[in-house]
Amino acid sequence: MKHSEVNHFEDRGTSLFHRVAERPIYRFSRWMTLVSALALIIIMVVTSADVLMRRFLNKPITGSLEISTSLLIVVIFCCVAWVMTEKGHIIVDIFSDRYPKKVREVITSIALFLSMITVGLICWGSINFGLQQYRIGEVTVLIGLPVAPFIFVLAFGSGLFGLVILIQFINTFIRSKED
Repeated sequence: MKHSEVNHFEDRGTSLFHRVAERPIYRFSRWMTLVSALALIIIMVVTSADVLMRRFLNKPITGSLEISTSLLIVVIFCCVAWVMTEKGHIIVDIFSDRYPKKVREVITSIALFLSMITVGLICWGSINFGLQQYRIGEVTVLIGLPVAPFIFVLAFGSGLFGLVILIQFINTFIRSKED
């Protein structure tokens, strides 16, 4: 097992919830970071080539901005779930650290619940918008890159993010019952 898996799973043992839901989703979210990294590498190559071609050949890459902005969706939404599994999001705990543990658990549960609803709405809205863009055949202006696949990546990534939030929401109740 990798070091990050040990941190996530060492205290949960082999419960059914852990084996069926948490472990596969956390592992899949980690694999999605490879997709994110690949998209980031492509953005770097396209942007660097565009700058060099503009500077030395006076011929920039047509549509490089469209490619980069479209791939940025892949970069962000393919890794956001993994960032949540690593607890890498910014948390403002300037006041919550002063509360007793039970109060902090309630605040965390409320925050996770509200986050789950928000991310679920983003996922649902993205699916609807992606279907609409697919039906009308929306493409980018310069190179005719289809827009719908990138919106579906947004929906998929936010859906995976929502699943990770749901798992952490359930884990807060599991931990509170164990205490």
